[in-house]
Amino acid sequence: MISRIFDKIFHDVFFGIFVIITFIAICAIFGTNFFGVILAAVFLAISYAIFPKIHKKYSNISDKNLNIAFLIMLAIMLVVQFVLALNMISKPITDWHVINEVSKSYAINGNMEHIYDNLPYNRDYLARYTNNNGITVLFSFYYRIIYLISGTIPIEAPVILNTLFISASVVFCYLIAKKAFGNFHALITMLLCILFCHITLIVHIFILIR
Repeated sequence: MISRIFDKIFHDVFFGIFVIITFIAICAIFGTNFFGVILAAVFLAISYAIFPKIHKKYSNISDKNLNIAFLIMLAIMLVVQFVLALNMISKPITDWHVINEVSKSYAINGNMEHIYDNLPYNRDYLARYTNNNGITVLFSFYYRIIYLISGTIPIEAPVILNTLFISASVVFCYLIAKKAFGNFHALITMLLCILFCHITLIVHIFILIR
């Protein structure tokens, strides 16, 4: 009884937040005007009408069919992510730039003595922003391996690693949804992930791996 009440409260709150965020997002894109509000309302109405039909058709989806659907969506997401990642590569800036330079320095020199040589204005960065120490260590060793093998550190290397980590987080999200809520909710979770543009559009900013 308590679990049912909690489940209903959770879904009601989630739906309310979803409605608010959807209205804000659509109105931000198309303007806070009559057209924007109507477009948001239509989108929500269509979503509300379609979801029960999807639930009716796939509520008892088997493990085999779920796994097939998951692998297809994951493959599509990975292809799109890699294509965009390799075409949106840009020069690292701000924290992204500092972590990249520190990691490259270690990879090339094999020690931490010269990590700030190319960063005259950031010599206390790791001491001040300790939240970035973990990702710096990760990239330092990752770059070191690549440097020892190829003699260079291409900018594509961290972008590829970032893309794989983002995709791994989606896989874990799917597995948690499947374990906690069952096959149908896992299917919806994966569908929402593949449609969530932010997951795809940040693949080239490799500091977000943290």
